[in-house]
Amino acid sequence: MRLWLYILISLFLFSCGDYSYIEKIDENIQEVPDNEGWDLDMEFTEKDNIKARMHAKYMQRKELKRDIYKTDLDSGIIVFFYNKEGVKTGKLESIRGSIDEKTNILTARDSVVLFHPNGAKLYTDKLFYDSKQDLVYTDSPLLYIHNNDTINGTSFKSDSRFETYEIMNMNGKAEKLENFKIK
Repeated sequence: MRLWLYILISLFLFSCGDYSYIEKIDENIQEVPDNEGWDLDMEFTEKDNIKARMHAKYMQRKELKRDIYKTDLDSGIIVFFYNKEGVKTGKLESIRGSIDEKTNILTARDSVVLFHPNGAKLYTDKLFYDSKQDLVYTDSPLLYIHNNDTINGTSFKSDSRFETYEIMNMNGKAEKLENFKIK
């Protein structure tokens, strides 16, 4: 009986200590990714046809909820778009991005540049690529430059082959607009 009393008193005394350091440790713990990798190559396909190829210098994948993942990309992203014949139809570059694996939408962020094979370039801060719907779009301000055309807009929408574009609230200098739907 004395042994039990000694154990209870000891537990009570030790439990009254200051454990605030545990809270400080918890604050400094960073979430660890489920997967991490460097020099990642990924393909977006439909029925064995390659729609796009992406290369990212750094990737980390986290489980948001059970079987729902988000992949963060960093340190440089390059995406090449292809038509059904396997010919490159454009290129996308950005510093960072992410892939929502539930919707399979790539979000490119920071210094985003979209290159068209005809030499046109589109600059914006954020651009989305929805491989299921074959859409490239943004709702961020943009700058489009091609030859002597310099156009600002508030949003952009195109298929990945860049056959036609939509730019909302366009203003700027344009001599010859090719493949545009003006709104």
